[in-house]
Amino acid sequence: MKSSATHNSLYPLGWCVVLLLISTQSWAACIRGNCVNGQGTATFAGGGKYVGEWKDGKRHGQGTMTFANGGVKAGIWENGEYVGTVAE
Repeated sequence: MKSSATHNSLYPLGWCVVLLLISTQSWAACIRGNCVNGQGTATFAGGGKYVGEWKDGKRHGQGTMTFANGGVKAGIWENGEYVGTVAE
């Protein structure tokens, strides 16, 4: 009993922190192709959809991200981040 009380007193907000991290993570589900290394399509928790190239499980190369609000980012992606279009 004493050890569980000590454990609880050391981590009083442990579960809150875990839930916060889970709720702020953006998860994706690969619905077509290869979303690890190759060409694939993924949908995201917020309603967005990415169609394009992937490398190491991240958007990388030519691709189009369509957001739930209708916004679109089409162009070059590197390590999961939008870089821009070739013309920029």
